Amino acid sequence: MGKKVDLNKKHSNYNIHINNNNYPITSETEENSQDDENSSLQSYTYENSFNGNIDNIDDKEEKKEKKGILKRIPSWLKTAFIIKKILNLPISLILFVIFLVLLFIFFIILIITIFLGNNRKNIAMGGYYSMKCSEVTVIFTDKANGYQVTGSNTYPLEEYVAGVVAGEVGYFGDLEVDKAFAVAARSYFLAHEENCTIESSDRKQVFRDLTNTKNDKLALQAAEETQGKVLLSNNELFSSQYDAFACIAKDSSYYTVSQANQKIPVSWVESKLNPSSTPSWFICNGKENLRNHHGNGMSQFGAWYLSEELDYTYDEIINFYLGDDILISSDALLSIAGLDVKNTTNSEILTIRLDEFLKQRGSSLEQLNGFIHGSVVENGAGTREGVVTAAVSLVNYLYDNYRFRLPYYWGGEYQSYGVSGGFGGRTTPKTSTYGTTYNYSGFDCSGFVSWAIKNGGYKIGRNTTVGFHDKFSGNSCNITSYDCIGKPGDLINSRNSHVQMIVAVDQKAGKYMVVEATGSLGLVMREWNMHIGNTAGEQTLILNMDEFYNNPSNVDQNY
Repeated sequence: MGKKVDLNKKHSNYNIHINNNNYPITSETEENSQDDENSSLQSYTYENSFNGNIDNIDDKEEKKEKKGILKRIPSWLKTAFIIKKILNLPISLILFVIFLVLLFIFFIILIITIFLGNNRKNIAMGGYYSMKCSEVTVIFTDKANGYQVTGSNTYPLEEYVAGVVAGEVGYFGDLEVDKAFAVAARSYFLAHEENCTIESSDRKQVFRDLTNTKNDKLALQAAEETQGKVLLSNNELFSSQYDAFACIAKDSSYYTVSQANQKIPVSWVESKLNPSSTPSWFICNGKENLRNHHGNGMSQFGAWYLSEELDYTYDEIINFYLGDDILISSDALLSIAGLDVKNTTNSEILTIRLDEFLKQRGSSLEQLNGFIHGSVVENGAGTREGVVTAAVSLVNYLYDNYRFRLPYYWGGEYQSYGVSGGFGGRTTPKTSTYGTTYNYSGFDCSGFVSWAIKNGGYKIGRNTTVGFHDKFSGNSCNITSYDCIGKPGDLINSRNSHVQMIVAVDQKAGKYMVVEATGSLGLVMREWNMHIGNTAGEQTLILNMDEFYNNPSNVDQNY
């Protein structure tokens, strides 16, 4: 049942805030660029043996023998003969129908078992979050003296997370509990940090320096095994509160804690207490008197019970308390300048000139274009990083500041640095070969990719999807092949249909994040299945852009 521990130390946390939701992956047909214009079951033999009426058999011994045989026939087969007698249908047809009914019942039971069984569900993995801080400056305080600052120190992010786990739940010595609270602690820090700095206190979250003890090593392992993972809700960081033991009821068998109205056996709880030093806060006087607990989010003691007694994994623990709406972020292998990638489809499409839109909001086209240019220079103009930065920075500027995105326009392009002030404004209507008319100025798919490469610091003209195929398909692989993995800056291209730029890779989850201009969505960043083509019936290639990006003669020295 585990060692008894001293629980005099109170642990509480008043946490977090919000990043990323998943959208279904669908193949687009309207996101095309300018180049598109150019048993039988065998019958049982029992039918002949048992189609008479036993009551009419004169020979009692024969009648007895027949009855004995019938008793040994399975009930489902007897049912078949009863149906045959009533409906006068062939026994083979009746057996086939019974087989189908049993098969249907089996699948229903299987589905119920999978989705509802034991009320345990692994939390969904989805969304991406780019870590803002690789290091954390911790401000130490003295609560007894009004949270007076006593000093500060800087730690690697995951060492900080491990120190919070050690300070909050490390004394349990349970890896799954540590991992659950590592995800929560990391999320809390990222939602509340100011210039990668945070206070260590019970009004934020408690941090302590790690020692060489077994439990502290376990806390560090938990941080490393959940590295980079955070809680997400509606495309934003989610900040889960947690406390130690917010008891709201007790009977002879169970304590009930506020979080999820969880029942924990009295015998288990009391086996964890040190009789000589039961903490003063460990009482149960009902929901109106929680005594230093808020009762929200996750229960530390309850999580320990779920792991130790019910074998819950860390993601099941999080799901138990927070529900299906909260996701754990996927492992986005960014490797490109730490860019903040996320799904931007939950935004509005611009239907006013971009320069006017920005002016109305106190910004300007010059500020937007300066942001793009400055970001590219910082991350490396004339590099793969610079190209991805150009694509992401344009999308993020409009999304992060205003929750807007540029519209799609059939044949749309802009072959200059920065973006056009006329984007978003009403222009000459153009109708695609699929019959959709576009009225607002913007990029089409290949026009945007050409723009991103140019604004990343390269000399390149306007290419169509055919042009990208002809120039770069020599270094390509078929997206449906499971050994075909693109990198940020590579392209997903269907020769006659659509092109997207990869900006992040999550190989574990089998997902890309792409930036693309699509007929149905406009210019967005979103998730894409790693081995699914973008147009049904047409070959889709991953175009490896290494040879182009690594050739100095392609770099624009005047950028």
